Amino acid sequence: MKIFSANTGFLWPALPFPERILHAARQGFGAIEFHDEAQTTDLALIEDRLAQSGLPLLGLNTRMALTMGCAAIPGQEATAQADFDAALAVAERLNARAIHVLSGRTDAPDRLNVLTRALKRFSDHTDRLLLIEPLAPVAVAGYALNTIRDAAQVVSQVGTANVKIMFDSFHIDATETDLNATYMRYKDQIGHVQIAASGHRGPPHHDTRIRDFVRKIDCKYIGCEWRDEMSDAICPKW
Repeated sequence: MKIFSANTGFLWPALPFPERILHAARQGFGAIEFHDEAQTTDLALIEDRLAQSGLPLLGLNTRMALTMGCAAIPGQEATAQADFDAALAVAERLNARAIHVLSGRTDAPDRLNVLTRALKRFSDHTDRLLLIEPLAPVAVAGYALNTIRDAAQVVSQVGTANVKIMFDSFHIDATETDLNATYMRYKDQIGHVQIAASGHRGPPHHDTRIRDFVRKIDCKYIGCEWRDEMSDAICPKW
């Protein structure tokens, strides 16, 4: 049985962040995941809302800012470490399963090596799952990590069991020709899956390809990271 997780970074933008947690439970979601909202919110309030909702927290992002993180940006090592330390402190307090380490926007030739070194340092400080996500150029121009092939290379070079790939169907669809085949090729290196409709990042309720993909993959949790600003997002019933 799949458990769908509401991503508060995109869903219900009209609601204050803490209230999105309770709304996720009301809408039938079985888990929750954040972007980087918790790092700038009263953690006691977030703890209260999580307790009220009864939802497990699957993960949260390192600080995003204008560069979408900085772990792969040469010369930003100290900032990347501070951002990770801040995310780890929040993850430990809220018992988040994973931390998504954002790479940042850079075209530096050694960006993957910079990211690899950063992840090796970070993995020395925690057993929590650390995720990296390839973001398609059509969605995030100039991002350091934009193919799953590069992400898999970094995961292999880090070589620790707690560093994995975030497999977002929207980004993978934009860079690969076969969603299901790509998942199967890299499944041993994938730590979390997110979904959205192909092409426009909207709700995937009527996207038969995404529904088929979700049914076929051997993955307990499915992150729902779609934009649904025109309606009230509900949990899929697939």
